[in-house]
Amino acid sequence: VRFNFSGSGQGPEDEALTDLDAFRRNTFSKERDEALRMLRAIQEREVGDGRILTERLGLFGHSRGGAAALLAAAVRPVQALVTWSAVGTAQRWNDAMRQAWRQAGEIEIVNGRTGQKLTIGTELLDDIEHNREALDLTAAAGRRKAPWLVIHGDADETVPVADARALHDAATEPRALHIVDDASHTFAAGHPFTGPTPHLIEAMNATQRWFHRHLVVRSA
Repeated sequence: VRFNFSGSGQGPEDEALTDLDAFRRNTFSKERDEALRMLRAIQEREVGDGRILTERLGLFGHSRGGAAALLAAAVRPVQALVTWSAVGTAQRWNDAMRQAWRQAGEIEIVNGRTGQKLTIGTELLDDIEHNREALDLTAAAGRRKAPWLVIHGDADETVPVADARALHDAATEPRALHIVDDASHTFAAGHPFTGPTPHLIEAMNATQRWFHRHLVVRSA
């Protein structure tokens, strides 16, 4: 089951972000809650047409989606978790940056995949300031029970590889850390997508092995 967050700014068939207002108003809490809503819908068989083994669910997310997956796994049990290039903290901006953000009413970022210049409103700033404990990713790392594979490129230009090491160190067992040498935030995959790269293949193979190890039901 693949889904887009309502605040991702991207429709099911879109390559680029098209709903810039939704992206502007998105928050960490919204993404966590929507991931939990999707897990609940799967486990209660509201989606999947009965084809999903609801007792054998793996959860996967990239970047901010990795944070949402971790926060969701700390609340609602799943059987395996994989994150790629996940942020290690919601508190990603220093005091001076947050003050300037508040004064301007927005902050500008560049999407690493599409190259689009995007703005984030103060809704996200309010969320991280008012929900510090609920959005504490290192605490979530310690609470979640699912076997967790943390994958990160050591040349990530958006989220430092130190975030992956910190999450891994904070996590309880079972967990593993897979560093992809010289890999960027998107594992060298660009927009438009022209095919898999060696870095992307390495990350994908590690992910498939992890899910196979922890989700496949083996015959007696």
